[in-house]
Amino acid sequence: MIRLIVSFGALSRLPVLPGRREPRPDQVTLWTSCLALAFPGAAPSVSGLQQTGAQLEGLRRLRNRVAHNENLLGVDTVARLNGSLALLRTINDDLPEIVMRDSQLRAICRQDPRVAERDGTDHIKHQPSS
Repeated sequence: MIRLIVSFGALSRLPVLPGRREPRPDQVTLWTSCLALAFPGAAPSVSGLQQTGAQLEGLRRLRNRVAHNENLLGVDTVARLNGSLALLRTINDDLPEIVMRDSQLRAICRQDPRVAERDGTDHIKHQPSS
């Protein structure tokens, strides 16, 4: 068995390069031949490649904003959390529950002072910025 350690930044660019709508043929080959195995809950097709790539890129962008101490007030924290959990679910159905088991993140999101209204779910609607 060959094991390869890849940085998150590199991993997020394997499915689809930022700024491109469609994956290149070599990215499709990489996805169908091996990368899709790391995300068994994702569709093994090009649509699964694109969706997983978009999720990874969104997470990479947020990580970079945090690392660079950028303003995060415009970030929809609930959408980002749900997107991250959806990505974890493509790796293993049990991961979202394991990650959130002792987490207080949802309670913290509900206390967000920017919240205008709640729609009865975990989705929080923010007031538009002025």
